[in-house]
Amino acid sequence: MVLGDLLARNVRKLPQKTAVVCIDSHVEFSFKELNERINGLVNALFQMGMRKGERIAILEHNCHRHIEVFFAAAKSGMVIVPLNFRLTGKELSFLLNDSEARTLVVGEEFLETANSIRSDIKGLKNVVCIGKINPEIENYEGLISCYPHHEPKVNIGRNKPIEFLPSLWKYFSQSNTIFESSQGGNFS
Repeated sequence: MVLGDLLARNVRKLPQKTAVVCIDSHVEFSFKELNERINGLVNALFQMGMRKGERIAILEHNCHRHIEVFFAAAKSGMVIVPLNFRLTGKELSFLLNDSEARTLVVGEEFLETANSIRSDIKGLKNVVCIGKINPEIENYEGLISCYPHHEPKVNIGRNKPIEFLPSLWKYFSQSNTIFESSQGGNFS
């Protein structure tokens, strides 16, 4: 079974059962609701030009949106690049460039930092903001609500269900803020 199929299976078996509770933002989603949100996100990302194998980064506090972006990546064949919100702009810029992220999902608290490094990120096509509505940047909730909630049609290589795992958590940081990628590059 492919990870993205796990959620769809739970939707079939337990559609109304609670899947996610986020205390900080006071939200609760059933498996059906969560799946619909994730499908809307996947369909929006495809419409924005994202494709299988491309990287989608997220810079936000821990919340239900991490789960949504994680499963959106799993369903679409994209690779998630979770970013530590405690990093500096220079460190984030390195990670976004090294990972070749094409889309950045960013919480409004970190939007100023993201905007300050945006011109330094080669290949970044899309910035999606969680929270703040800005006419120059896509809004996360707006994308989810505007795009179809049907299962995306994408072949993610069902014969290789765990091929994305080595790149899932590609980066780690050390206490001295030297970054290394699993590809061997470093930044100090």
